[in-house]
Amino acid sequence: MTEQIERAIASAGLRVALRGTLKSSPGCVHWHVKSGGEPGTLELTYFPQTGALAFKVAKNRDAPWISKARAQLEALLACP
Repeated sequence: MTEQIERAIASAGLRVALRGTLKSSPGCVHWHVKSGGEPGTLELTYFPQTGALAFKVAKNRDAPWISKARAQLEALLACP
């Protein structure tokens, strides 16, 4: 699933600025996604134990491109 997520990110014209995990959720895969050099960061976290994918935008990292990018990623990944 992580490869599928990264392909969807690239397909949406976005880039991975950071890939790691969260201390609060060991075993998860966490990405910071950016759009070119524009401000803003969309965060994605995949929880392999449950198959869940969570999107998050920190209050100080919101930007106009994020809502469209999130919708694109949700469609590409067939998120409910």
